[in-house]
Amino acid sequence: VPVREGAAIGLGLHPDPGAAEALRAVAGDRRAAAPVREMAALALGLTSRSEEDEAASVRALALVLRDRGAPATMRACAAMGMGGNRGGDDDLEADAVAPSEPVPVRVCAALALGTRARAGTERDGKPFLDAFQRQGDAGLRRGFSLAFGGILAEKDVPRFLQLLRSESFRHISRTDSNNQGLHGPK
Repeated sequence: VPVREGAAIGLGLHPDPGAAEALRAVAGDRRAAAPVREMAALALGLTSRSEEDEAASVRALALVLRDRGAPATMRACAAMGMGGNRGGDDDLEADAVAPSEPVPVRVCAALALGTRARAGTERDGKPFLDAFQRQGDAGLRRGFSLAFGGILAEKDVPRFLQLLRSESFRHISRTDSNNQGLHGPK
């Protein structure tokens, strides 16, 4: 790991509020190297801090997440960093279900919400299930599938299982219609 990226992770693990302040400054600095900014954004989600400090981190990360001019990887790292802090759920949910967002941003926003949900924040799963059903991108569907364990309320699980079964059926049907079957061409 390069020194500056490693230093960002080290600061993220340090509980001192000054460490988070430095990381917020780097994450928001468009002149900083992209990998360093990305690690700073991720690092902001590594350590629990005071509520005020986490709120400041979420505000800084939300600015990066909303910056449509930033690379998708930077915005995805901001989403993941937000997952380790309290607050910002509305921003994460909006990006997770928005069809216009790049797939890495959507997947990381969903994963961040899933991570946060493990701590007891239950969400309405309908927007995620609707997005899953509408989306044709296999990468996004895989990412949402990983996140759903934490996002979905118990009442949403039957619908998710039904969608998974229909996905499997469509894949098998597509394979069979191409004369590929399970063991290649006939």
